[in-house]
Amino acid sequence: MQLVATLAILGVVAGASWLMVRYFKPRSAGNDIAGRMAVVSRLPLTSGKNLYIVRIDDRELILGVSENSMILLGEVQKGEERTDG
Repeated sequence: MQLVATLAILGVVAGASWLMVRYFKPRSAGNDIAGRMAVVSRLPLTSGKNLYIVRIDDRELILGVSENSMILLGEVQKGEERTDG
């Protein structure tokens, strides 16, 4: 009798968990940055230091990246000619 009650309680908990995940998980509002971001170019400077041009939507950002930090250096302006080496 105790085994049946324990299995019933486990079934209710599992069912409630499934319902919560299925119906109450946060929905993405279409702001998934990974699908809108791409590395356009990478320039290695020294060991562990690189310059990146990253495209996010219609913007191209210039980033300085080291092993311990990342900094926004600027933005490629529209109409500027960019040459990939």
